[in-house]
Amino acid sequence: MLIRCLLLLSLGISTALELQSRVMPNEHIVTFKEYLSESAQTNVLNEMLGQGTWAAIPNARPFTRGADSDFTVIKVKESGAEEALRAHALVKGVHAERKLKALPAEAPRGGPGFEGAMDAVKGGG
Repeated sequence: MLIRCLLLLSLGISTALELQSRVMPNEHIVTFKEYLSESAQTNVLNEMLGQGTWAAIPNARPFTRGADSDFTVIKVKESGAEEALRAHALVKGVHAERKLKALPAEAPRGGPGFEGAMDAVKGGG
């Protein structure tokens, strides 16, 4: 899926980017109904999936490591874990993990462009 966006910088410079989104195979964001410690999350996941069938993907934000959280990102060895996870009383939802990648892109052509859009906002078009 490609999403085209226009970022307007504070200096009035515009940069066109293309965002590519892809689903990561067998990776899921598991949301919980309450904040749980890492050990409590591990217990819930082991109860539903079995020990050794999944692995937590490390949190990239060091200032939140060790803090209670209402979600975690996991990678499972086999597909089909979503239904087992959704059945647990403490699990709020299970969602596919996505990765976004920003790439330089050309500005959209054939439309009113930035100037035309600004004229429309000002009431001139």
